Amino acid sequence: MPASPRPFVLLLSALLCIHIHAHAAYSEDVPAPTAPPAGTALAVPTFHCLGLYWSPPAGAADRPVQVRYRVKDADRWNEGLAMRYNPIEGTDEDLTDYRGSIVHLQPATTYEVELSLAGTSTSTRLNLALSRPLLEAAGVRSVVIVSEPFHMWRVERLVKMSGFDRIFDVQYAAAPTSCWNALGPFSKGALREPAAIVNNVFRGFLF
Repeated sequence: MPASPRPFVLLLSALLCIHIHAHAAYSEDVPAPTAPPAGTALAVPTFHCLGLYWSPPAGAADRPVQVRYRVKDADRWNEGLAMRYNPIEGTDEDLTDYRGSIVHLQPATTYEVELSLAGTSTSTRLNLALSRPLLEAAGVRSVVIVSEPFHMWRVERLVKMSGFDRIFDVQYAAAPTSCWNALGPFSKGALREPAAIVNNVFRGFLF
């Protein structure tokens, strides 16, 4: 299967996440945005800002989209203003169900943006299942799956058993969070992982 030139980054958590790269512009002289393909996020550079657009499946008024951003490859993430569900059908504003902005950015700088829809997934297995149609709709062929170090073995088993790696060229990257860096194997997630493995084994998800 041919790999896409820029792999899509899939962040695994109890959220439906999408990860995009965007380049901040020098001025407001940019084309008007058009609606992106279903499930695909769009970042439009304006004057020291990025306009964000996304229509995730299962969007609803009680499910805000959380926004994080950082300069590409930087260690520190910044929190953006959450995007609210606000479809406006039949108007020029009807681009996506969620719209927002990140402001006070540096021009001519590439940023990484993470959009997360809360409340749509309760497990890694479901997160993979929900992500699959989004990635296929966007024409993604190569995926980098990012998760905690303690979680990577189970992630790889879930990917294999679900057939996710038969559809996409999958790579893995362990990305320790501040909890892991501070507590290591005694962090809350790491302590819960053995029970999750046992649960997944008995339910036939890993073998």
